[in-house]
Amino acid sequence: MTAAKGNLVEVRIDERQYAAALKRISRYEGRELQRRAQQAYIEGARLLVRPMRAAAPVGPTGNLRKSIKARANRARPGEMAVVTVGTTHRIAPYRYFVTRGHRIIGHKPNKVDSGRRSRPNPFVDDVYRRYGAEVQSFIVKQILALGNEGIVSSFRSLGG
Repeated sequence: MTAAKGNLVEVRIDERQYAAALKRISRYEGRELQRRAQQAYIEGARLLVRPMRAAAPVGPTGNLRKSIKARANRARPGEMAVVTVGTTHRIAPYRYFVTRGHRIIGHKPNKVDSGRRSRPNPFVDDVYRRYGAEVQSFIVKQILALGNEGIVSSFRSLGG
């Protein structure tokens, strides 16, 4: 499944994972378009969780790796669905230090800035660059699979 090559980790989206996502989406058959679209987006985001966890650096606790989740966010007016995939604040509040790097500063009493920086590890961006197009095509296929009938019936239920 994974093979480390220097800084890169080779991971492929699993066919079983893909089939499980399709099965979970099929449960929302016949529901309104927005709910089904939201589910298609969340299932697409879940396809990125396993590769992100594989690419995440592991510290002594492993909390950064455990904190990677796919979750739905509140949609603004005019948006069909909004989904985020990545690290969460509650489990790994230091996540930005790992992905973006930081200045190395000493501890009390001096708190001296050493002038050095830690090396950033943007593993979330790397995984998205690698698999983002595949996940986007998955989401588009699922939205288009709703067909004209699903789109028209949802539009009528909204008062159109």
